[in-house]
Amino acid sequence: MSSIALPWILWPTSASAENPWYTSDPKHLFYQHYDSTGQGTYDEDFCVDDITGTVGDSNLYNMVSDTLLSASPRWDRMNGADSRVDLYGVNPNTTGSCGSLSSLSWVELRVYVNATAPSWCGSASCTDFAGPIPAVNPKHNQYGIMYMQTAHVPTNNTSEYRRNINHEAGHVWGLRDPITFNDYYGGCYSSWGVGYYSVMHQYSAYCSSPGPYVVYPQGGDFENVITFMLPAH
Repeated sequence: MSSIALPWILWPTSASAENPWYTSDPKHLFYQHYDSTGQGTYDEDFCVDDITGTVGDSNLYNMVSDTLLSASPRWDRMNGADSRVDLYGVNPNTTGSCGSLSSLSWVELRVYVNATAPSWCGSASCTDFAGPIPAVNPKHNQYGIMYMQTAHVPTNNTSEYRRNINHEAGHVWGLRDPITFNDYYGGCYSSWGVGYYSVMHQYSAYCSSPGPYVVYPQGGDFENVITFMLPAH
């Protein structure tokens, strides 16, 4: 990891492509490979839980719902290009927060504020995975966990919380931060396609400081998830 204070973690793996992992341990969810009609087994439900109480479960839910379900472009159903990521929110006001649910087994994506994050997160927001499915080759994961820092989900700054939530959600679907200079050409552009920005390419040691302020997933981000991560493998 770079010694520079970054708002997002740089995953400790190597690849020459723009974002997706090409390893025996890909970082994404198993059920995102399957189409889903309506809320059911193959969708991606998300819950929220503000452990600190500084943001509040209701505010956190509203921000995550706004970013993933209402804003456009958005990850839900890949902004209309692919329906295999089909998101539904577990409203803490009616059903409960992640921590109060009687069972979390059906919730594929958990969003926490300052919960006990992996040590490598440091002071960054980061994404981790749980429930490995070793029977599937290469291995997949059942659950994604987004650990958000309070400063990255400000209730009074829509662009800021949207870009941070969109970035961490990109990790859930299998995208990573750039970790080598070769992940770029021309500064902060993607090395795939024709020089587009990426919601994953912000605040990197390999990007001019400050990096591009990208609030929403871009066409190349959708393209990489749909092309490389969504097909069953």
